[in-house]
Amino acid sequence: MTARQEAGKLQAKTDQFGTGGGAISPYPFLSTLNAAQAGLRNWVHNLHNTLADQGIYAGVVAVNAMISDNAPDGYPAIASDALAQHYWDLHTQRSQTELVC
Repeated sequence: MTARQEAGKLQAKTDQFGTGGGAISPYPFLSTLNAAQAGLRNWVHNLHNTLADQGIYAGVVAVNAMISDNAPDGYPAIASDALAQHYWDLHTQRSQTELVC
């Protein structure tokens, strides 16, 4: 048993990760980055599936937008406080492994 699994026996734990939207819907001009993000996404899903029954939650947020309160017109954007709320909701609700925003 790993130290992380042992720690999970004491109390509920959360591991959260972030990727870009290319992990789900790749962009040709970011192909090498998309491959790494997709690998991380896959790993988080496997981590969650392996450890969830031990009280260790793993989640991933794929941000497919500019993180900004004032993005240029026509660009998808998410405000930083809204993004933080998504991470908090994943941590507290533990109802899904992945969120795309």
